[in-house]
Amino acid sequence: MAKEKRTFDSGEQLNLEQFFSSHSEQELILLRNLLDNLVLQKRKEKELEFSIPLSIFSQQLSPAEALVKFLKDNKGLRFCNIAKALQKKENGVWLNYQRAIKKKSGELTSLPDDIQIPLYIFKNPSLSYLESIVYYLRTELKLSNKLIAKKLSKSEQVLSIAYNRAKNKLKNE
Repeated sequence: MAKEKRTFDSGEQLNLEQFFSSHSEQELILLRNLLDNLVLQKRKEKELEFSIPLSIFSQQLSPAEALVKFLKDNKGLRFCNIAKALQKKENGVWLNYQRAIKKKSGELTSLPDDIQIPLYIFKNPSLSYLESIVYYLRTELKLSNKLIAKKLSKSEQVLSIAYNRAKNKLKNE
């Protein structure tokens, strides 16, 4: 017994029971896979909108100053939105920005083909910005300490300390 195929006009309300009964299990599985892939693609696109180029952290600013300055000047976010995204207090974000503009004017430049850091890594309140960056690069991207040191213009010892502190803090949570 063949199921009758039916199309739906844009003005017609979709009856889910009717929709499921008019498609085979294999078609429904394909549709679900397609929808899962679309959702995953949208999430990745959203993450990339708020990814931070690694090279901004190699400039003369602290990681907190560089991050806030990049989000304010390069991405055009307001202090309240930056504070919300980083789960920090707005006055702390403002203070970091004020320190940053005293040290460096204009937008921060990044390298083409730069490693992108997702913004969500900075949300853990127990980790410093540097600890968050180093932990992400070592655990998620599997970069060596030597390469991270070169990219951030920091000593390997400083980065080792930051990584071990992050590891210990996360272990104790």
